[in-house]
Amino acid sequence: MDDSKTNGRQNASRIVALANTIQKSVAELQAVLDSKGLPAPSFAEDASPDPLPFEAQKAQDAVLDATAELHDILLEPTALVLKTISNEYVAFLGFISRYDIPNFVPLGGRVSFTDIAKKTGFEEGIVKRLLRAAICRRIFQEPESGYVAHTKASKAMRSKILLTFLRTGADMGWYTIFKLVDAAEKWPDVQEQDQTAFNLAHDVQGTYFENVAKSAKNAELFASGMATQWELPGYELHHLLDGYDWTGLGKAKVIDVGGFRGRISIALAERFPDLDLLVQDMEMNEADAHAAVPSALKDRVHFMSRDIFTTQPVRADVYYIRQIFHDWSDKYCTKLLRAHTSQLEAGSSVLIHDCILPEVPGSSLPLWKERDMRAMDLGLVAHMNGRERSVDEWHKLVTEADPRFKIRQISQPEGSMLALIEVVFNA
Repeated sequence: MDDSKTNGRQNASRIVALANTIQKSVAELQAVLDSKGLPAPSFAEDASPDPLPFEAQKAQDAVLDATAELHDILLEPTALVLKTISNEYVAFLGFISRYDIPNFVPLGGRVSFTDIAKKTGFEEGIVKRLLRAAICRRIFQEPESGYVAHTKASKAMRSKILLTFLRTGADMGWYTIFKLVDAAEKWPDVQEQDQTAFNLAHDVQGTYFENVAKSAKNAELFASGMATQWELPGYELHHLLDGYDWTGLGKAKVIDVGGFRGRISIALAERFPDLDLLVQDMEMNEADAHAAVPSALKDRVHFMSRDIFTTQPVRADVYYIRQIFHDWSDKYCTKLLRAHTSQLEAGSSVLIHDCILPEVPGSSLPLWKERDMRAMDLGLVAHMNGRERSVDEWHKLVTEADPRFKIRQISQPEGSMLALIEVVFNA
């Protein structure tokens, strides 16, 4: 049998199957929008910035994965490889964020490349080239030759939080990732946070966090990055509030380990009046943090400055830890777990709120979401030798910390990018 003919028929069947999936799933998605009286998605400046309804999520996932696969399968191999090289993102997003172009372009109007060049001090030719590269990615549009107007995406970039987050990537993040292979060659199997691609890229000593703390500008960029994540689909707080039986705890003490400025603890206190919350984080100004708590919650939300790797001094019913483990290598994550053994007793638990990587790509998540998660994984190792983990790796981690640790259950609310991993200690 001619293998080339067989492969051709298989590919033909696959592209037809993908087209059918797209047609069927788009119809399902449109039906949800129609039932709710919502407009169809659009790139237009005045299009809704809200995510699609929850009921449309499965159809959305199917369409995005099928269209991406159809696009890729129709490319020749060289083109498929080369399209993954996206260094131009760093250039045009760096320019757009550093010079606040989204807020220079008027809403509902347009501005010329000439005026943007005058504002930024750049030569007009390079302005055109940078922004036209962005326009090809649906960021801005050129409704008339020589003029720039908003799309839905560029309008969203008027947000100070998002713009600052993008500038963080342009100024620190993307340059760091380019040094990842060099760092892996220089420090194989290393677990320390001061031997990373970040150190090589910026020629600095110390950890990423230590270097961020030295600069007010970088500290602001980091805080904006944290704030941006709360706005990303799949990371919203309601997944935590609705996804765990907080009411079932009754009157309980919850410690938010590494809780930064207490946003999660405040949300828990607002929803669940029987919870008493303590936020612990390194080098915290306790008085300033507590001052920002709403007055009605001040008697139930408190703060403690503490090195989270030292022995936990406070007993609680739940030790909640959100996206802290992924910042650290296994060496330090096991140390963090062990720090709690003296306080854990029957009925208490460590509740880890973090990503779970699929064991094999495409096995348990829509691929378009998994790509983002694996990009995050590479960013973590580049900056701090952290990592995302699979289910098997989570089990291995808690057992390595102490054989008496066991994962009681793992749950992932539908639509959430984070899983709730409940760990108990059989003292």
